[in-house]
Amino acid sequence: VNAIPSTILVELLQIRRDLVFLCNDLKEKNEVVKKKPEMTIKGGALKPDRKTKRTPLWMDDLASFEKLSEEIIVDHLRRRYDLDTIYTYVGDILIAVNPFKNLNIYGEKESQIYRGMVKSECPPHVYAMADSAYHTMLHQKQAQCVVISGESGAGKTQTANLLLKQLVTLGMAPNRNLEEKILQVNPIMEAFGNAKTGINDNSSRFGKYLDLAFTRLGRVTGAKVSVYLLEQSRVLLGIDASNLTDALTSNSVVTRGEIITRNNTVQEALTTRDAMAKAMYGRLFDWVVNNINRLLSFGRFVQNRDGYGVGLLDIFGFENFASNSFEQLCINIANEQIQYFFNQHIFTWEQQEYMADGVEVDIIKFSDNRPVLDMFLAKPMGLLALLDEESRFPKANDQSLV
Repeated sequence: VNAIPSTILVELLQIRRDLVFLCNDLKEKNEVVKKKPEMTIKGGALKPDRKTKRTPLWMDDLASFEKLSEEIIVDHLRRRYDLDTIYTYVGDILIAVNPFKNLNIYGEKESQIYRGMVKSECPPHVYAMADSAYHTMLHQKQAQCVVISGESGAGKTQTANLLLKQLVTLGMAPNRNLEEKILQVNPIMEAFGNAKTGINDNSSRFGKYLDLAFTRLGRVTGAKVSVYLLEQSRVLLGIDASNLTDALTSNSVVTRGEIITRNNTVQEALTTRDAMAKAMYGRLFDWVVNNINRLLSFGRFVQNRDGYGVGLLDIFGFENFASNSFEQLCINIANEQIQYFFNQHIFTWEQQEYMADGVEVDIIKFSDNRPVLDMFLAKPMGLLALLDEESRFPKANDQSLV
């Protein structure tokens, strides 16, 4: 056994004397040294010490609850909302509740806080999701995608704008001009593609996928926009039938070198007018998108970026108006597809990985919407396939389809 140096013993004795003097001094001043009470958390409540009553603890992550039910989730979100805390995690998912007011939580200060942050160290925030997607892309060298879903008026487009703003900030564009161009994409497209509906004064009437391109060092180099399900029927409102030309009220057919012209019926003329208006609006919107993509694309950095990219999908939520049309059918089918992918990603694929690794887990039951999708999309007996086939016949109508 090695002998303890005498100098260490002397230091220990001195420390002991200092502690004795300190304790005696505190006794003379009637000050008692107490251990700081330990906080405990149990049953979703916080107890600061033994004497204080428990107070509800509003968790940042719903996945940390031992037991969850719809009632608990709704109550928890409502109470956080009452405190102007609109963001809540569910594992890797972020729930955002539209506050319908300015909370002043999207400034430069917040942008700095959520750069390279650790999830557990900061409250839930949309900037945290942008930071997670950005750094996961860099570390795993794999493109990422953020899917924004919810009902109409839930604030999806605003959330997409905030995500884009933070991603461009993280990407540090090589020049200010490129950064400004990317950030102006959404306002321009909203000007041409948004409209007022019964439940949303500024509803996006198209789905949008914005793909941001990055270099290996994480610098943003460009972007590309893809548009889905542009609602064209709304531009028909207010058209004056008296402005129709001969081209809309008649049609010509070439038979054996002879041109035969006949007048359309009133219904045929209206159908032709509507088709022209929708086609013109669709072409105009496509022209705007193509010009945006031309200005935001920079050669090989956009086309061949080796997986370095982050996509933002901002698409309609489920819609159920007092009067619904074919557009609402397409929108809701698209949302069913997203819901199916979500179920597969969260439940089916996850459980398959557990089983492959030999990990025993309880089988989670969930509502599988595959039968709903098959009813609409299956071929040849799905509703859309039957509708497409029936529309090819000259005198097809609702009754002949049924």
